[in-house]
Amino acid sequence: MIENKDREKIESLAKKHVKRGKINDAIAEYRKLLSGDEQDISIRAIIGDLFVKSGQKDKAVNEFHKIADFYEKRGLFSKAIAILKKANRLDPDSIKFSGKLADLYQDQGFASEAKSEYLKFTENLKKENKTKEAIQVYRKLLDMIPQDMDIRIDLAELYKKEGQIEQAADELNN
Repeated sequence: MIENKDREKIESLAKKHVKRGKINDAIAEYRKLLSGDEQDISIRAIIGDLFVKSGQKDKAVNEFHKIADFYEKRGLFSKAIAILKKANRLDPDSIKFSGKLADLYQDQGFASEAKSEYLKFTENLKKENKTKEAIQVYRKLLDMIPQDMDIRIDLAELYKKEGQIEQAADELNN
């Protein structure tokens, strides 16, 4: 554990690096402050923002997802959603975590936002030829909105693509 006096020195040095435009040096200093406790969240947010500033989008997204996980585990869902939205703006085509935002919206009762995010998620899955995963997300969408014919038609197309003609026909008959 870093003592307060040392912590202040490290933070001061990191801020100086930022002012001088030495972003990677500032990140290295801020990383020294990561200790595994709740203080890490504010430091991780700073590190994430510095990664954005330095053009290291993937590393920024990773930091933001660690923050979102922290908030989610503590039941701070609105904060988790806000951070995930920030991460998704940086990397909207990522499937690594894009379904998580939709799940949080659904869990919090934001049906229209959940639907929108799930649809984006399925498009990203289809781009990466992950048809089986896309089918699962469409099934989840139909559980939310069983009367949505567009979703049923898209799901039938995916079943057809997977060679599951009987399931495709069942969706179209519904």
